[in-house]
Amino acid sequence: EHNLPHYLLHFFTTQLTAAQPMTMATSTAAKKGVAGRIDYDSWEKRASSLNKELDEEDEKEKELAASALGLDGKHARSQAEAEEKAKAQDMQKAKQTLEAYEKREQGVTESLSGLLGPVGDEDNTTAQKEEKHQEIKYITRENIGAGKRVLTIADTKGPGKIILTQDISNLESRTAANTSLKPKSYEDDAENKEEMHEATVHRGIIKLNLRNLHQCTVVVKCKIITGTIEISHCEDVTLLVEGDDATAATIQADLCTNLDIQFHDAPSGKNVPLRVRDTNSGPTTTLFWGQDHNDRIYHAGVSNLRVRTFRDGFVDLDTTSDYKKNGAKAVGNAAAEEVQFVTSVIEDELITE
Repeated sequence: EHNLPHYLLHFFTTQLTAAQPMTMATSTAAKKGVAGRIDYDSWEKRASSLNKELDEEDEKEKELAASALGLDGKHARSQAEAEEKAKAQDMQKAKQTLEAYEKREQGVTESLSGLLGPVGDEDNTTAQKEEKHQEIKYITRENIGAGKRVLTIADTKGPGKIILTQDISNLESRTAANTSLKPKSYEDDAENKEEMHEATVHRGIIKLNLRNLHQCTVVVKCKIITGTIEISHCEDVTLLVEGDDATAATIQADLCTNLDIQFHDAPSGKNVPLRVRDTNSGPTTTLFWGQDHNDRIYHAGVSNLRVRTFRDGFVDLDTTSDYKKNGAKAVGNAAAEEVQFVTSVIEDELITE
């Protein structure tokens, strides 16, 4: 009961019948997707892969272009940039050298803390104060570990006295001989034997550090190989350098209050001791502290500093100094406590500059 003519109805029926197998085959062959027609996951993977390849190509092209223009960071774009890079490299090398030095110094440093009691310790009674006032600590070789040659005394509060005895001068350090140097030898010369130089022996400690000490006296009677004493963050401290062995040519004091430094017949850094057969032959010092221009006390941020030299128990030279009274002022990023002063003997007088 169709309104279409008979021949048109026959035509459409034939076409639909022929199209059915094709649609089923296509549907069966298609991968699973939306409505069974499109595989969106596959297309997404292909698109991501293509985008990644394009990004990599762009990066390579940018690198090649930057290299061609000298913008790849390997070469400076200006003289100023070249100078900045050179400074940065020098600073990095200096930092590495300093870190290596600090690591090596820590390996040879002996630290003695709280010898007279902790810094925060407060006495409650007069008897305790009187007993503590009599306390004396003697430092000998037994207090210094094997291989330790830099001595640090830190974090203690008196009253009391710490004495670095002459026994420390018997500590030995050896400097290896230069193996690249070969002694000369001459044929048929019996007096010139070809022998390698032996290691050099040094006696004493290398350096002395005094840090965070309060209300005490430190007596140095031992030899200091470098002649260097560093003092920092100390209050109400007296440093006595005395005896033929005690060589302290250079003292660096920072951020201290009420610091008293005394040299009792102490030798200069350029002293050449007299050769004597025994210790009863009298003093061996030929040049006393202050008689050489390199004998100096450097100080920064030190309030109420006093420096004295003694000869045969009597005061020879005397001076005082204070960084604020000396006119230290903050300049730029540097605080007033960072201004460095130096005290030395000039024309037989202790002068601070």
